[in-house]
Amino acid sequence: MSLEYLVRDGNFSGNRPALILLHGYGSNKEDLFSFKQYLPKEYTIISYQAPIELPWGGYAWFDINHTDNFNKWENIDQAKRSMDSILSSIKNDTYKLKLDSNNISLIGFSQGAVLSWALGFTYPNLFRRIVGLSGYISENITPSMVPNIQCYASHGTKDLTLPIDLARSTVGKLSKQHSNIIYKEFNDGHHLSEQSLNSFLDWIQKTGKS
Repeated sequence: MSLEYLVRDGNFSGNRPALILLHGYGSNKEDLFSFKQYLPKEYTIISYQAPIELPWGGYAWFDINHTDNFNKWENIDQAKRSMDSILSSIKNDTYKLKLDSNNISLIGFSQGAVLSWALGFTYPNLFRRIVGLSGYISENITPSMVPNIQCYASHGTKDLTLPIDLARSTVGKLSKQHSNIIYKEFNDGHHLSEQSLNSFLDWIQKTGKS
């Protein structure tokens, strides 16, 4: 299944590096794409839209079971189908848009971050970097083996949607054990403040590939 997407062409000659944007639950392809002007001009930006249309508007990568037990939040089958759709779309668009298959990075917010971790850990040879914003690593869909790829994560200490303890116990814990994972906290809710946005943009620039 090919996903709907928005694209901004990069100004890099030849095969172009790419940043793949995965939005959060209830949002759409236009959400993270609104940050495109802040992302490096040499990158082709692709913002995918999740395949599940929600009855009250917006889209999701998988349904959420609204319980107090975060370990049972995800509809695992839907999450894995969405992962397959993302991989298929990236493969098609890498050819169509002449992307550099060795320089593709995932940037996900909230539910999109959950899938970014799962995709990056499951298929480390396909991605150079992972950025997980206001998300967590789900043991239900993410391998326990940590790949040797560059990772950045941030979370708001005032996040009421995905509590900070969830990020600390997954991403934060791994960042203390693996130097390739950078984890930062900001005095934010479930959103990107100017400070958190600038931090991840700075990391993107510093880890850019010439």
